[in-house]
Amino acid sequence: MLKFLKYTFFLYFIQIAGIQGIFLNALFAKDIPSYLWEFSKDEKLFHEKIYLVPVTDFQGKTDEINIASPENIFSTKIVVSGETWNIIKKTVFENIRIIQVSHIENYLKKHPDQTALVRISEITPQMRILPVNGIYFYEPGKKYMLSLISSRESANSGDELSRIFTFAQTGVTALARGIINKVNQQKDPLFISKKIAPFLRQFHLTHTSNEVSFTENCEFSIPTMLFCAPIEYIKILQDCGLDIIELTGNHNNDYGREASEFTLRLYEKNGLRYYGGGKNLKDAQKILYVEIAGKKLALIAYNQANVYWQYDLPLAREDFPGANPFDMEKMKTDIGEARKNAQTVIVDFQFAECDAYKVEGNGDCYNPMTKPDQRGVFQKAIDFGADIVVGTQAHQPQVIEKFRKGIIFYGLGNLFFDQTRWEGTRQGMILVHIFFDGLYKSTIVYPTYFDENMQVHLANDRQKKELLDIYYQRE
Repeated sequence: MLKFLKYTFFLYFIQIAGIQGIFLNALFAKDIPSYLWEFSKDEKLFHEKIYLVPVTDFQGKTDEINIASPENIFSTKIVVSGETWNIIKKTVFENIRIIQVSHIENYLKKHPDQTALVRISEITPQMRILPVNGIYFYEPGKKYMLSLISSRESANSGDELSRIFTFAQTGVTALARGIINKVNQQKDPLFISKKIAPFLRQFHLTHTSNEVSFTENCEFSIPTMLFCAPIEYIKILQDCGLDIIELTGNHNNDYGREASEFTLRLYEKNGLRYYGGGKNLKDAQKILYVEIAGKKLALIAYNQANVYWQYDLPLAREDFPGANPFDMEKMKTDIGEARKNAQTVIVDFQFAECDAYKVEGNGDCYNPMTKPDQRGVFQKAIDFGADIVVGTQAHQPQVIEKFRKGIIFYGLGNLFFDQTRWEGTRQGMILVHIFFDGLYKSTIVYPTYFDENMQVHLANDRQKKELLDIYYQRE
């Protein structure tokens, strides 16, 4: 039974599957959805709203925690960190079953199907963050069950959520060909982004790799491998709240220098930052720095594909726009420079693509290419000092891998494109990188699908489970 003391903490929760939350009617009005966590001492330690976060091993098979009330999370033995235990031991719960572990990350590696409860500050990239009842701790405007707030606000009180920064990365955007036909039918460019835009708009920064330039008199034409996008389709990028455009794609010069340069001016006019390509070689080679809570994130990107194919039309030259050409030694130098100036380094690639267009299945394309050696190149970026390596080229998503202290996402798949014929090219993933006090903590992976109308949406529960099994290589 709860003992009512001088200071109290509240654990917020939501209504789950028709089951009403627990209400302390003796103390609160019935319409206040709060649960009381009470602390017995050292209340001064808790001067802001606190979040407890369930995590599992990188390849753990648990994808969500479902609980009807706070006590349910303690109904079985649960692993907690020392920091979390310092909070829980000050609450009054009956029959709490705790396994206190000094090094959560190592414990989860040995017990990959175990779930642990940690503070935000303790999350590491080797841990996978789990939602509680479908809600992640960082989501604005939603009541996350494992959040605690003091009943007595003070001038020094705050919210850990205010120290969170989110950066979403998406895969290939190609507003061309069949997309144009679909928009013409619907008479509305925003038809394409309707289902996914509200999700993408919630993040502090949102990225895509747009491999098609905007130009006048761009019309529907299929089949073709020369891509363009009508100028008014910039509204689609704006609808999604996009902030950063990667230019490593191999189609931005399809309609020539004029279209490429016009597109770069269009980005600048609309406040869209770009990297991985540019007005000329020097501009294309620049490292993009993003400031987060007084610290910096460095973004670097290369086109490896056209260097490998020895087809240089899409590549930037001293006096010609295009993508940043890949060079191993240049990458080493770039990452070294970024490492000196930033706390987190992300390296993106337009890599040579797997043949994702086989009529009878394309299962092999989930894995890194062997010729050229995709795994070797991406791992080398980690060796040089990158924290995260992302293949933004793949029209079909690819697996995720831990490597040393880094994380590799070999391919994100399509965000917007017309490739509805093959199952693999309709799949994708959106990465949400979580930063706390400016430091990278972990990445949440959101599987996506797009339908025959070319509308992208978050995967349903069945699709999500199937895709996460593939992405994380879970048996």
